[in-house]
Parts: sequence; structure tokens; C-alpha cells
Amino acid sequence: MSKGRSDPVCFWSATLDNLTFEERPGYHNLCKVLAGGPLHWEAPGQERGWLATAERQGVAPLLYWHFHHGTWPGSLSAQGREGLTRLYYNSLAQNSLLMAELNHLLDLFAQADIPVMVLKGGALADGYYDDIGLRPMGDLDLLIPEAKMEPACTLIRALGYQPAHEEIAPGILRQVAHHISWRGGPGGRLGVELHWHLIAGPADDRTVSVDWFWKQIDAVPGRTAVLHGKPIPQLHPTAHLLYLAAHLSLRHGGNRERLVWFYDADRLIRSGRVDWPAFERQAHALRWGAVARFLLEGAGVYFATPLPPGVLERLAQGLVWQRFLGERQAKIGHLTRTVLTWQGLRHLPWPLRLRWLVALVFPSRDYLFWRYHPQPAWTWPLYYGYRWWDIAHDWAEIVFSVTPTRLSPTRLGPTGGRHGVEQKNG
Repeated sequence: MSKGRSDPVCFWSATLDNLTFEERPGYHNLCKVLAGGPLHWEAPGQERGWLATAERQGVAPLLYWHFHHGTWPGSLSAQGREGLTRLYYNSLAQNSLLMAELNHLLDLFAQADIPVMVLKGGALADGYYDDIGLRPMGDLDLLIPEAKMEPACTLIRALGYQPAHEEIAPGILRQVAHHISWRGGPGGRLGVELHWHLIAGPADDRTVSVDWFWKQIDAVPGRTAVLHGKPIPQLHPTAHLLYLAAHLSLRHGGNRERLVWFYDADRLIRSGRVDWPAFERQAHALRWGAVARFLLEGAGVYFATPLPPGVLERLAQGLVWQRFLGERQAKIGHLTRTVLTWQGLRHLPWPLRLRWLVALVFPSRDYLFWRYHPQPAWTWPLYYGYRWWDIAHDWAEIVFSVTPTRLSPTRLGPTGGRHGVEQKNG
């Protein structure tokens, strides 16, 4: 298998547009090191920003592993070495807790006859990385059949988990969202997301049927001490790679793409288990050819990931590819929360858009308590005024071209953001 064709110069240019000014100098260097190249500073004093970028992009533990099992570069200071070591062990500790909880949840779901499929980091960290600490995770993502969501929520609530947020309007998330987030576990420090769809809610025009994905279950034996030999139900690499492509571009494309997600694709591809003809067929069936090409092209450019000849062109080319790149470019930049919210709302039918817009202005009482924590409690109605002022200020940034602040990776969409529901980095 040889590398697919791509245009590294164009892809690097598109990537840099997606980064803050502070992140740009070290990004190329991160990819070069992870692909096996040497660490070389392009300018003096770059180390601190480089390490911060590595952490934000989710690859700091990988850098530690690379140097620890090779040679620590002389250009990396003692503080830099200590920083990478700390970030690796932090990730290892967090992931060890999550894997122990996954072991417990898999047993309970099996006893309750609730099918489950482990998505993203929970499956990849144990099955496709050399060590579970190398793939940072914020929570566990579990796909549950929609018909089993109620008993699954009852089960996880019985374990002491609580919803991570209140709905902005009663019942609206089941229409516009594709998962429910929970917080609990030891010390309330763990997160679990129960998905009933993969990419978007049932009313969202980005949603796809999950039927094909449920037929792609691959039970991979666990390798960690707590999961050793236990089959972990997850997507076959062919389906998982396709899902990661859609997750990257349809959920996070433009402003929240993280380097570790391209490295996830590299791990799946290098496993040698991707059925490429099936991958291409399903990508076209779901109309995900362009998003699949974007993920594969990124992995090839960043990490020299080997791709079958011609796969990129067969997935998307010409006007389809150019249209995708243009839409992605439109999402990049210093966008206000209002613009980002509308980008998500435009995927919903008009009645639901209007309901969401009303909820943004007049959210539920429970949501106001969750979002603003009014003290004393009787002052909660006053926070409507604060909210309206905040929304008006955001509109002023658009109307009067006031330079807005670049959003953090946790603020997004019709189900996310300061005026919606908080989202994770992924």
C-alpha cells in the first residue's frame, strides 16, 4: 500500500488558517516529530508555545512516549521534559479511571440486556495505541440503540451520575442533539456520553441512519490490566474510520479540529484492518466522500500515513471537493457565538429553529440556575437581563464589526456555547 496523492502545501495552508496566531509556529514541528523527524526550533523561545499547542491538540503524551522510548532532544529544556512527563502521567491516571468505569458499565449494560458500542477514545486508547495514557480522553462515548436509551439513562443515574447540564428548553435535546452527557463516577470526576445517533439529532439534516454501523461491531480484546482479554464492543476499523471523518468535519470542522483526531485515523489505518472498498462504498452511500477525504488527506500530510493509490480522488474531487473546502473555510476565523449558533441552527427545520431561538432568549429556570448559579437564589430572574445584554453585545460585534475574541474549543453550535449547552473538546 502506497501513499495517496495530496497537496501538502495547500493542506498546511488550510490548517494554519484554523489555528490561533500563537499555535501556528509549532504545529508543523509537532507533526514532524510525531512522524519520526527531529525536534528543531524554527525560532528562539518557541518551546513554551509549542508545549501548550501540543497539549491543546491532544498529542503531548505522544511526544513524551516518542522521546522516552527514543532520545530526549538536547533542544528540549528540563522544564519542557518535566511538562511532557506530567501531561503523560495525568492522561494515564485519567484514562485508568475511565477504563475501570468502562469495565463496570459494560458488565451492567450486559446484565440489563442493553447493547452498547464504545466510540472514539474509549476504544482507540486500549486497542490501537501502545499505551492507554497516549490518547487523552475527557469522557467515555457509548452508542446505545435509541429504543434502549430510557433504561440506559435509568441505569447510569442509579450509579450516581447526573446530567452534565440542564436543557435550555424541556425535551428539545432529544430532537436536536445526538447524545446526553453525564457526570459521576469516583469523586464525580468522570464523564459518560450516551449516544443514540452518531453525528446529529434526528431533526438535524446532517444525521444518518445508524443501522449500518450497528452491523459493524468488532469485539476487540482489552489490553489494560482491568480490561485484559475482555471483549470491548466497538466499530470495526472500516466503520470507525468513517465515523471519525464525519465527527471531525461535521461536528467540529473549521474551528475545533484537533491533531489527535488525525492521529486516531493513522492508528486505525496502520492496523491494516480497514476494508478500503467497503470504506469507499459506504462513504459515497452516506455522502461523506469529502469528509472522508479530508481526514485521510490530513493523516497523509501530517504523519505520512500510507493510503491506497487513488483513494483520495475516488472519495471526492472536482466541484464536490472544492465546495467542501469552501464551506469549511467559511467556518474558520474570529466568529461570534451568534454566527456559530446560526451555523448549527441552519441544519434544523424552521419550526425547531424558531423554538430554539425563543429558548435562547427565554431559557428554562433550571437552565439559568445551571448556567449562572445565581446567588442568592431569588435573584435568578435578573439573569435574563444579563443574558439579553450578552446576546446584544454579540450582535454588536457583527453589526459594528467589533473584533470578537476567538472562541475556545468548548463553545459551539445549537447544542453548545455560551447561549446553549457546554460541549467538550472531544
